[in-house]
Amino acid sequence: GIAWIYCNTQHELLRSAKIRKALAYAIDRKKICEQFFGGQLPSKTLLPGEMSFFKEDELYQDGDSEAACSLFHEGLKEEG
Repeated sequence: GIAWIYCNTQHELLRSAKIRKALAYAIDRKKICEQFFGGQLPSKTLLPGEMSFFKEDELYQDGDSEAACSLFHEGLKEEG
């Protein structure tokens, strides 16, 4: 099966695309899958890797705290 997390883009802090992207960089999908979904494999696209047009190196990396912090602060500044 497939499970995903929705982001309420109407919430004042989550309106910013940079803040949402920062969250995408910050989370550890592998750990979430291990803890909550019985060890299923994480995915960064809606399609399985072999069907996706994206290559793994074209996608953001999990747990990239430096990029996450940078984007988060940019998003906060933009939102005032």
